[in-house]
Amino acid sequence: MRATFFSLIFLFSILSYSQDALIGKFCSNLSEQNNIPNIQQRCYTFNEDGSFVEEIKLDVSIILTGKYLFSDNLITLNYDDEKNETTILKIIKISDKKIIFKYLSKNRSSKRIKLYKSIQ
Repeated sequence: MRATFFSLIFLFSILSYSQDALIGKFCSNLSEQNNIPNIQQRCYTFNEDGSFVEEIKLDVSIILTGKYLFSDNLITLNYDDEKNETTILKIIKISDKKIIFKYLSKNRSSKRIKLYKSIQ
């Protein structure tokens, strides 16, 4: 019984850490952006209140906002736009320094995308 209790606490701490690791700003490395023409950099900022900001830098910057839900290694992004679009990201790896994911949405490429945590 005691071992089960400590196992549950350990498991809960791992799940909590995963959520905490997502909070912050993650940006693409400029040298890895050569596979997407015209995009100079892409950044996602995940806030503690469940909101996010996606910034896409082309010749101009495009800023998209919305709410996110993180569960079962999936991040669901619900955009605040007139279409109420949703994008699903499958987390492959997440740490305090980077996040690697694939798009599960139909309109996006399914290649692995690495974003590195920004130090602000």
